[in-house]
Amino acid sequence: MYPFNIFFGFFHVNNYELFHFLGLSLLVAFEFILLDKDAVIKKWQVLVACTVGIFAGTTGAKLTHLMLYAEQYRGMPPGKVFLSAGHAYIGGAILALVAIYILFKCYKVSFLYAGDYTVPFFGLFRAVGRIGCLLTGCCHGSPSNLPWALYFGDNILRHPTQAYMIILTFSIFIAGRINYRRMRDNATGMIFFSSVIMYAAGRFVVEFFRVDSPIILGALKVSHIVLIVITVYGVSGLCVLYNRYANKAEVLRLLRRLFLSFLLTAALLGTLLLTTLSYIPKINHPLQIDLRITKGGIKAEQRKETPDYRRVQKIMQALERYKQDNGIYPTQEQGLNALIEKPAEAPIPSNWRGLYIERKMFISESKKPYEYIVYRYGDTWSYRILVPDDKSALSGKKDISEQYVREFELRHALALYKEDNGVYPTRTQGLQALLSKPEMPPVPEKWDGPYIKGELKNEKGKRYFYGIKRVDGKETYSILTE
Repeated sequence: MYPFNIFFGFFHVNNYELFHFLGLSLLVAFEFILLDKDAVIKKWQVLVACTVGIFAGTTGAKLTHLMLYAEQYRGMPPGKVFLSAGHAYIGGAILALVAIYILFKCYKVSFLYAGDYTVPFFGLFRAVGRIGCLLTGCCHGSPSNLPWALYFGDNILRHPTQAYMIILTFSIFIAGRINYRRMRDNATGMIFFSSVIMYAAGRFVVEFFRVDSPIILGALKVSHIVLIVITVYGVSGLCVLYNRYANKAEVLRLLRRLFLSFLLTAALLGTLLLTTLSYIPKINHPLQIDLRITKGGIKAEQRKETPDYRRVQKIMQALERYKQDNGIYPTQEQGLNALIEKPAEAPIPSNWRGLYIERKMFISESKKPYEYIVYRYGDTWSYRILVPDDKSALSGKKDISEQYVREFELRHALALYKEDNGVYPTRTQGLQALLSKPEMPPVPEKWDGPYIKGELKNEKGKRYFYGIKRVDGKETYSILTE
């Protein structure tokens, strides 16, 4: 919605990172400050639990995404893969809970007692972090015409699913805190399991409006299946605890109060937040705004509109239409060519409706192709269109392997070859056909190369070669190295 970077001398942070760091700080500070003096758990144990939970949650999020979306990371260096993988996936929450459970077992402290106290604060952490998601535009929803729908950089009004999650998680925090003292001794564990149910059920609904998770059955996504399992876990735990208490009438009264507090907070906060969003000007900010803090004050900078800017805007719109039809963006291996021809390599789009854009839109003002990078930002797949010879647009290029850049050039050259000659080079002609006109049949009559410069080698000096085959009557190829 309003993405920005903050520059303070050599220090640089974007609003996603800023609000997630703020959320973590509030989580640790409030858990430490608000702990009762007569509590079973100690303050130092709370600090250790927060540290372990944050580390385990981050690791779980990344590992889960690496397992589910391995093809999206193909071609990235290992270090970049781990840094780019997800930061807010449900798998992270699961691993965090498992790690904290083991930790409190080692402390010989009741996990349910500790969970009643700590879990609501994680709701506060997620609520503050989602503000960064809302400003940045990641984790956005499907197209919508509702009054509070917002632009997130692609000229399409969408559900602000980040705002829905702010409402959900902050309501869990408020409900857990205002009922903690009443339920601490008379209904231990009920806040923990109730929070699990409220989060899973609320997130289950929100997932219908998000566009960044693969659909597996009808309208159900992978995340829906996981959330159903989590909800069953929460309900089962609640039932087991309920049967343990002798004064069931009092436990029911406390539970009703807890869930009513959650619903009232959600209704009030939802009304306030969504009404506010309804009156925010519908302005599309597809590019980052840099806020530079200097002795002279704060200076805001945004790139001026240029022919490259307008082309990139159209490519972005085409990518969003592709994702709307197929559920995901093209992979790095498929590249922008997936907007022109249906990819034959996995994952093959099931609902491809191209031509999404004209090929000429892929060439910049400098007559060089734009570069397409797919990466993980928060818990949303996103992409970056890099403009050749534009230092401001290539700020992230140092993280991109030279091999990927070279393969991108090869794929673009092959696309140009096919556009001129109607077919790709044969296996026998090989990639050398991009440098010099083949003499062996079929001799391309409209060859207009060379289509690429330099040697056909990667940064390690290994030579590229390629194979070509037909899939569903269409030619496709794979680029390999020695």
